[in-house]
This record gives sequence, structure tokens and C-alpha cells, in this order.
Amino acid sequence: MIKQIIASLIGMSSVVYSADKTPRIYYAELTSYDAGPRSCGWHVAKARSCGYVDFRGNYVKCKHVHKPEHVGKPVFNHTDRVKIVGQTASGAMVKEGLTLAMPRSFPFGTKVYLLDDSGKTTFLGVCQDRGSKKYIKIKEDGTLVIDVYKKTRKAALAFGRKKSKVLVVFQ
Repeated sequence: MIKQIIASLIGMSSVVYSADKTPRIYYAELTSYDAGPRSCGWHVAKARSCGYVDFRGNYVKCKHVHKPEHVGKPVFNHTDRVKIVGQTASGAMVKEGLTLAMPRSFPFGTKVYLLDDSGKTTFLGVCQDRGSKKYIKIKEDGTLVIDVYKKTRKAALAFGRKKSKVLVVFQ
């Protein structure tokens, strides 16, 4: 099925999301993020420090170094709201090779495939998260910005910023 979709869409320029939810090809800018505070924007604790509840139920103060082992644990940020480290906007837990943050105009569950010049596809991930409207958006030139989840900050920085054609299959 994917090959038939690609065959009908090859050669199209960047397009904007439409209500009919037919698969579309976008020019995309891929960035990456991790589940830590710097990527997710909740590292700005001022009056109170962040922390998490360990496996014994004890509150542990945080020094803003969230490690992969913190994923799934509640964190109390400066607004006293509880945030589960690694929980996406859709409620799913992050998973490398699966989780993508996309603009709000794309429903959760939307699948994204990388396209090479020959039309071959490679699965990139599924829309499970949202990002800041400032960064995760469709730019004025039609480029779609997608954030790809990586397990560590080091891996996210190594991924960098990439440009590619992507096939978006709406759910």
C-alpha cells in the first residue's frame, strides 16, 4: 500500500495538511529531543527545586540532571504540577525509534516515513507528542518541523538537524 501511495505522490511539492487526511509528502526539518528538562522546558525552577519520587516513595531533590532511569517517575516542577518524566502529550511513554513531536494540526497516531530519492521509505515514527509552537510547526515555506525522540541528550545532540522528504500517513 505504501508503494502505491508514494507512486501517486512522487514529484509533489510541499503541501499543507488537509481535512481529507490523505497521505502527503512534506519537506521536513528533523530535530531531536530527549525526555530531560532542557528539551522539555521544565528546567526553569526558581523558588523550589524539581525532584522526583524514587522507587521507595521518597521525594528526591533534582539537580536538573534527568537521566534515562528517571523515565516514568513523577517530577514536581516549579508550579507544583506533577510531570511524569517521559510521558508524551498523548499519554504514551516515550520510546526511541517511535516517538515524534509534531504540530497540533497532526492527530496523534499519524505515521511518518522518510523518503529517499528513489522513493524507498524508512519508518521514522508515530506522532505521540507536541512541541513548542515556536519550534514545532509548519514554516511559511511549507517545511514541516518534526522532533524525533532520542533516549539521551548526547544522542539528541548527535542527531542534530536534518532535512529530508517525508511521507505523512494520517490516522
